[in-house]
Amino acid sequence: TGNLYNCTINKSDSDVAFVGNHTFENNLDVTMAADHTVRSNYGSETVTVYGNTYLTTGKMGETTQWTGTNNWGLLTVNSGEFKLSTGTNNVTGIRNVGGTISQS
Repeated sequence: TGNLYNCTINKSDSDVAFVGNHTFENNLDVTMAADHTVRSNYGSETVTVYGNTYLTTGKMGETTQWTGTNNWGLLTVNSGEFKLSTGTNNVTGIRNVGGTISQS
């Protein structure tokens, strides 16, 4: 329980589903296999990232999405796909290096 300071997810064999609301006091860094995603387990959950959100490869928010008010900090998409949720998305800035950013 509680907030995380830095969180690095490096996973190649399955999806990662967040259960509950999550706050990252600094950075969230995600590297997934191209066909896997980091997502909410239930739609009403929220994410707050006070530092930077990095998507190196894989997908974020593709199937079940965070539909509350989400704060992503500075979002950098190096590769993969980042789907902004149908909820409120506060982003400090967006840097798309070679991925896809869309909204559902």
